[in-house]
Amino acid sequence: MTSRRPSALRRRRVAGRLPWCLIVLAGLATVAGAQPPPTPVRVAPVTRPMVQEQRLATGDLRAIRIASLAAQEPGLVRELRVREGDRLAAGDVIATLDRRRLELHLDRAVADLAVAKTIVDQRRLDAEDARIDLDTIRGAHAQGAVNDRELRSNELKDGVALALLDEARQRVIAIESDIQLLRERLIDTTIVAPFAGVVIARHTEVGQWVGEGAAVVDVLAIDAVEVWIDVPQEYYDLIRSGDPTVTLEVDATGRTIESTSMRIIPRVDARARNFRIVMTLDNGAGALAPGMSITAWVPTGASSPQLTVPRDAILRNDAGAYLYVVREQADGAAPVVLPAPVQILFPWRDRFVVRADRLHEGDRVVVEGN
Repeated sequence: MTSRRPSALRRRRVAGRLPWCLIVLAGLATVAGAQPPPTPVRVAPVTRPMVQEQRLATGDLRAIRIASLAAQEPGLVRELRVREGDRLAAGDVIATLDRRRLELHLDRAVADLAVAKTIVDQRRLDAEDARIDLDTIRGAHAQGAVNDRELRSNELKDGVALALLDEARQRVIAIESDIQLLRERLIDTTIVAPFAGVVIARHTEVGQWVGEGAAVVDVLAIDAVEVWIDVPQEYYDLIRSGDPTVTLEVDATGRTIESTSMRIIPRVDARARNFRIVMTLDNGAGALAPGMSITAWVPTGASSPQLTVPRDAILRNDAGAYLYVVREQADGAAPVVLPAPVQILFPWRDRFVVRADRLHEGDRVVVEGN
């Protein structure tokens, strides 16, 4: 009985492992015999339109407006409402300066104006009396009742009265000008944003004294940016005489923009032999920032038939760019999808102009579901 126990034990162990072996073999048979359903893909045709040759150029984004906002009035900073990174609308209050001394000067000037107007009224009455006296003396002089000396004395008094009246009136005008100036200076104690933008630097703090013309904050406009691109000098006349559309690619975001609003700087750098073109881009969404690098495709040649593929068809690996092209089978079997390497020449609208030995006009390439 002792010799039969090990055999029975082995049979029980084998019997215990057998279901697991059958499960593994069944799984392997399922994997070997089953085929996954084909993945649905979307294709688009390869085209050969007339395309103008383009050349790669580089540039960067620059601020269209940047201002260091200064204090027009000297004074103590009472309030500073912004910090770096805050967005501003045109007219937003940035800082306020102490205005108590100017308010006191204004109160005194208003009081001086009231006194000056009273003096004008008094001088007007004096001038009217002097004119009445002069008219009376002139009548008496005509009748021989008054001598020439007395007439000249009254004429002199009339002139003096008129001069004093004019002086009083000019004094009123001067005080009114002082009041207007003081009111303007009071307005200048409030520093506001001249345009919409973002605060990029602060140069003072609450409680600090700022002098006339001292910088308070720096504000950068973000509603639009400028693109500055360096282009080789041999294309100067071609670009100057045409109206090309430039394709821009923002390196930081991958965003592609087409622009025709081009300005040419008519000066060639003596060392690099490049000239610059400048374009203005709308930046209402704030996705562009000055300092970002730009890749530009500038039209520099004649139009010719070029092979183009949708941008979504392009894939990349360590060997470079490639795509998948649909190939029909000679025996009538289902089409197959094969990889084909391509060389990207330049972007064009929503496509790439490419060079590929295995690609022809009319071929279908996969744009979705690779």
